[in-house]
Amino acid sequence: MKEIPKNPKKFSHSKDLRIKLLNEWKKLFEKVHGEIKVYLYTEEMFKDILTEIYGDIDFESGYYSNARIIVILPEELELEYLVGLTNDHMFSHQEVLEDPLLAENRNYPCVPEYFKWEKFYFDICKISEERKREIPFPVP
Repeated sequence: MKEIPKNPKKFSHSKDLRIKLLNEWKKLFEKVHGEIKVYLYTEEMFKDILTEIYGDIDFESGYYSNARIIVILPEELELEYLVGLTNDHMFSHQEVLEDPLLAENRNYPCVPEYFKWEKFYFDICKISEERKREIPFPVP
């Protein structure tokens, strides 16, 4: 497995280095499965996709302003999307669904639990490999 790039979390990194690191993450996720779509905050479509993903859920402000990468996953990988934030934080739609305060009261801002980008990358790799093993080989 390719070495995991450092997370572009430090503000002391130059903007060019942050963009380079984000592009490395983008390539890693895209190599896992051919149908994975990855968008960086520097891309024109990013804000529109983020708005569509967040929908009518009111997230705490940091979940908007700190978003740096969106990973749209195919249905077979069990998660709909991942949103990567600064400081090595990432969450999926599953964490949004499991936010206990949001489940009890739609007026609370959503504060999904987050994990490291690396954890999600390895989880997606594992699920993808499991799905590939489930595909039967053609019988000659």
